Amino acid sequence: MKINQSPIDSSGVSQLGKTNGIGSGGAGKNALTGPDRDRVQLSDLSARLMASGDAGASARAARVQQLSSDVRAGRYQVDSVEVSRRMVDEAIRQ
Repeated sequence: MKINQSPIDSSGVSQLGKTNGIGSGGAGKNALTGPDRDRVQLSDLSARLMASGDAGASARAARVQQLSSDVRAGRYQVDSVEVSRRMVDEAIRQ
């Protein structure tokens, strides 16, 4: 009784890629490029999510630009109470 059958033939060449016509040449090559090939279609939800991500990115970029100019001009003031509160909240959550 043989328990482990190897996909390697007697010449030592692997037969893994040669099943069902997939590999170099043969009928499998046409099956991969024919009219029945797999297709991907994204939903309307994914399109809306991508669009909302783009809108959020432009808003974040504008906010970063504003903060950058405030820092350069010396107008940016750090709220130390708020920073410490959020640091403690974050430490408690972990």
